[in-house]
Amino acid sequence: MSGSSHVLTVQPGGVVVSLFTEAIDFQQLGKLHITRASTIEFNPDTQQWEVRLENSSQVSFANPSRQTCLDWEHQHFNTLMLNQPPPLPSPPPTTMP
Repeated sequence: MSGSSHVLTVQPGGVVVSLFTEAIDFQQLGKLHITRASTIEFNPDTQQWEVRLENSSQVSFANPSRQTCLDWEHQHFNTLMLNQPPPLPSPPPTTMP
């Protein structure tokens, strides 16, 4: 995927959320915590690559081209990060009289 863009979201407190890419040296930002967002596996019965979101057995996207699946995954998660509203600030602690 040439000319692709990468969405980095900086949360309150300085946590950066992004899809992993080797185009950015994330270790320069600090300690990494990486979790899997999806899996892409080949299905020999359908002869297609299938994208499944983490914690779901449902196929979200399928295509004979693995690269097309990688491109879809990238677009899907970047769109989610761009359209996700920022988290609400935590309410101040309450004290009981």
